[in-house]
Amino acid sequence: MSKNPPSPIKPKDWYAVGQGFRPFQFSGGIGVQMLIAMDLGADVALHAEAVPKLPEALTAKDVLAFLDTVFETHGQPRVGVVVSPSAWLSSEEMLRDPEMEATCKGLRELGCKLAGMADIEKEHIQLALQQRGLRTEFEEA
Repeated sequence: MSKNPPSPIKPKDWYAVGQGFRPFQFSGGIGVQMLIAMDLGADVALHAEAVPKLPEALTAKDVLAFLDTVFETHGQPRVGVVVSPSAWLSSEEMLRDPEMEATCKGLRELGCKLAGMADIEKEHIQLALQQRGLRTEFEEA
C-alpha cells in the first residue's frame, strides 16, 4: 500500500472515504459514527451516512457496503479509493495528530475510545477493490 495518489487529480479519478463522529450520549451508547465519501479531483462530497451500529472500529464490511452505495449512485472512480486515516486509526492515534484531533474531540469528552482498524480488514478492502480494478491507498496520518 503506497502513501498518496499522484497529482494533479481529475474529477472521478480518485474517491476518498473517511469517518466522522457526532457525539452525544443516549441510553444505548455514545454517538453516531459516519462515513463520508468525496471525489478528490472535483473536491466535492459525494455521500455520507451513519454506520448502523454503536461506534467501534470500522470493518471492511462497513466500508465496502458504504462504497457499494457510493458506486451505485456516482459510478466507480477511474483509478481508485483513498482511505483516510480517520477511517483506520484508533481514536487515541487521531488525538495525537493535530490535524485529526477535532475528529475525535467529542469522543474524548464522552470518554469513548475506538480501536484502530485491524490489518486484515484493510487487506479485505484492498482485495475487494482490486477485484473491481481499483487501486487502494491508505493515506498516512
